[in-house]
Amino acid sequence: MARTRAYQASEAGKAASRNNHKNQVLKHPEKIFARQALRAAMMAGYIVAEPCKLCGNPKSEAHHTDYLDPFHVVWLCRKHHDEQHIRERGRKDGHLAGADASLFEEKPNA
Repeated sequence: MARTRAYQASEAGKAASRNNHKNQVLKHPEKIFARQALRAAMMAGYIVAEPCKLCGNPKSEAHHTDYLDPFHVVWLCRKHHDEQHIRERGRKDGHLAGADASLFEEKPNA
């Protein structure tokens, strides 16, 4: 881990990080827009973070179910957010593997 931090702090590591970020912006502009729009709405007070939908943890993150609808999010703690992304990578035929799909159909509090 110390070696990773040292690389990230080096000029080569910083350049690689900038290049990776630039590639992600070009590859997925809708994700960048959705995150920025949600962040702006939260800063303006239009949207307030909620506890994790699954366990109630007050430290939650916004999970976008559709990046084209940036304010339709499900609030999940870090653990459940990571698990949801793992399920989505393993998704077959549009079904959420092992998740209660009704959790992800509600509209936000905005």
